[in-house]
This record gives sequence, structure tokens and C-alpha cells, in this order.
Amino acid sequence: MSFHPRMYASVHGFQPLHRLRSLDLGQMAVDYWHVQCETQAGGRYVSMHPRFVLLLDGRKLSLARNRHDIPRPCAAAYIPAGLELWGQTNRPGPLRHLDIHLPLKRLKELTGHGIPLDRPVFLPDLEGLDALAQVLIGECRAPSRAPHHAAMLAQALILEMLHRSPPVAGPATNNGTA
Repeated sequence: MSFHPRMYASVHGFQPLHRLRSLDLGQMAVDYWHVQCETQAGGRYVSMHPRFVLLLDGRKLSLARNRHDIPRPCAAAYIPAGLELWGQTNRPGPLRHLDIHLPLKRLKELTGHGIPLDRPVFLPDLEGLDALAQVLIGECRAPSRAPHHAAMLAQALILEMLHRSPPVAGPATNNGTA
């Protein structure tokens, strides 16, 4: 049975330039969007499942946990399940982005232990992630690889994004020094 992400979004200022392109990878869905943004296009988003968002072509999205938070511009983000975010584009014009959705159970299987999955990750730039994203976009447009191969590419992108997240501060330890 295929995975179907459940997400609530209330958006304004976006007009699709092409139809949504998606990959059904069993326990993962990959969506490719190409839209036109008006000035200050944005919205409110919450998903019942974890998701990864990558903005392409040097674009950024300013994200905040509510309307009153100071937004953080980012080119890529990991958003935990159930976390409500407000987003706004940094400028009008075309916007391409790739979204990866998967159940938390599947994400835990991919990441193993030690990676916190309960806090968001906001990356200021793609730094090489765009190459993997472009391959996945090609698969969304015209699949040419086996679904398992495309799933492995999406998994590599997920793992690299989480690897680049800032470390979580742990409890202070005494290394035997005074």
C-alpha cells in the first residue's frame, strides 16, 4: 500500500506554472512544484508526517513557528510531524521546490538512533544538495529509474540534510579537568 501524506496548507500568492509532479515510492512521496509567486506569497502549513523541503534556483523561504516569530530564511528545511509553520517567499517570481514526505516510522528506520527528529532544521543554503534534488526532479517529470533507485536518492538527500543540521547541545560533562 502506498503512503499518502496528510497536510494542511492555507496559502496565498502562488499560481502553478506546471502541474504537480509526484513520485510514489511506497513509504515515501516526492513532490515537485513549479509556481509563480506574487510579492510576499506565503502561508501556514502543518503536516501529520515529517517532511523535507528544498527550494531551488537560489530561492529562500522565510519560516517562523507563528505569525509573531522572527522568520528564518532558508533554502532547505526538515519539518517534524505536527509542527505548524508560517512561510513567506523572499521575492516575487518563479519558484521551484521539492518536497519529500514520509511516515515518522520510516524516517526513524532510515536515520537510526541519535538523530533528533523532534526539532526542525533550517539550512541557509543547499551547498550541493541541489544536484540530488535535480535528479529527483527529473524522476518526478519522467521516471527512468526503478522506484527503489529513486527512493535511495531521496534517502541520501534526507540523510545529508540531517547530517548538516546544527548539533544539539547536550548536558555539560566533566572531562576530568578542573
